[in-house]
Amino acid sequence: AGAPPRVDVIAHHADGDPLLLNAAVEAGAGGLVLVGTGAGNATPEIAEATAAAVRRGVLVALTTRVEAGPVAQLYTRGGAVDLVAAGAVPTDTLRAGQARIAVLSALLADPSGSRPELLRQALGFGAPEPAVASLPSASRP
Repeated sequence: AGAPPRVDVIAHHADGDPLLLNAAVEAGAGGLVLVGTGAGNATPEIAEATAAAVRRGVLVALTTRVEAGPVAQLYTRGGAVDLVAAGAVPTDTLRAGQARIAVLSALLADPSGSRPELLRQALGFGAPEPAVASLPSASRP
């Protein structure tokens, strides 16, 4: 048996750029946990990098750094609305460590590809919620 898939945790801050997210993808991460601000927000650049990672087959989960409360699709311009539209799976109230285990479990359970759906089902979310807004057409995955 080989090593388990690489799952990296990327913490975002208000003026963060996608350097670490892109480096994790280039290092071979099969999954990422993006720790957003507030209700799970980032920047437009992070949303674009998330879409690029998802296009490459990386499973991206979205959580928040706040102490209590769920990820909520409230804002665009890099907010959770855009991150979910880019392919990130919101993890409700799971924090980074818990979300990492969920992503790792989805990668191990289905190495062939329906991992976002598997992760949503495991988290009890079923189908993804419709987004209020989406990325500009040039940035869509």
